[in-house]
Amino acid sequence: MDEPFAALDVQTRSKLQDFLIQIWQDSGASVLFVTHHIDEAIALADRVVVFTARPGTIKSIVPIKLPRPRDHRDPVLRDLRDQLIELLADEVDRAFAEQEQINDRDKIRA
Repeated sequence: MDEPFAALDVQTRSKLQDFLIQIWQDSGASVLFVTHHIDEAIALADRVVVFTARPGTIKSIVPIKLPRPRDHRDPVLRDLRDQLIELLADEVDRAFAEQEQINDRDKIRA
């Protein structure tokens, strides 16, 4: 699923996350869930796969070995969030630098 909850308000998103977890637990099916929302990834995942900026390759796989339901106030979740933010920060910086180079090139051509 590619960002199915992105356009939802917080309350609806939370309810649907709970519903998805229940379906997953009842069915035992595998779910690949794409999100740019770090807290959502931590809430739903057994592991979070972090990709690099272009080209998109796997940078890191972070296991989320916590029981459900997960309490967003848990210090372990805060540590995981910090770890994921750190992993993503370099990629965001790289993507922005790459875009600036493209913009500068376009200005020279114009």
